[in-house]
Amino acid sequence: MNDNFYVIGVAGYCAPTKFDWVEAWNLVSSALDRVALRKGKDQKIMVLGGLTDISSIHQIAYYVAKQRGWNVGGIACDKAKNYKWLPMSSDGDVLHISGENWGDESVEFINRCDALIRVGGGKQAHNEIDLARVKGIVIEEAEIK
Repeated sequence: MNDNFYVIGVAGYCAPTKFDWVEAWNLVSSALDRVALRKGKDQKIMVLGGLTDISSIHQIAYYVAKQRGWNVGGIACDKAKNYKWLPMSSDGDVLHISGENWGDESVEFINRCDALIRVGGGKQAHNEIDLARVKGIVIEEAEIK
């Protein structure tokens, strides 16, 4: 991204996977707060997740970020064009399409992150954790019911 932002990526469950929303909200919220403490003095926080406005961990992270006055961003593959997107309206909010299929955007997503939070998730979320480990960024992980 750029040095003005400390970018916290978010990965995890999305529809049609069912999960406990209250537990997810609490896990995402507390993980974002812990990781945000690592930002530089003059940096703003940006939460980066998927673009789609569907039942998901990144949707929770988006709304938590907006409550805190943080910027948000979305990155997804071309298939996301078939879904409603989370609103990106504030100065500094970003969106980006990368690749054709789900998961094609993972490398670019991780390259934009200073930290990564994973709450649950399947193959793509775990692959993104592996990429984050190789990059050497801050990682927070949690499982959920």
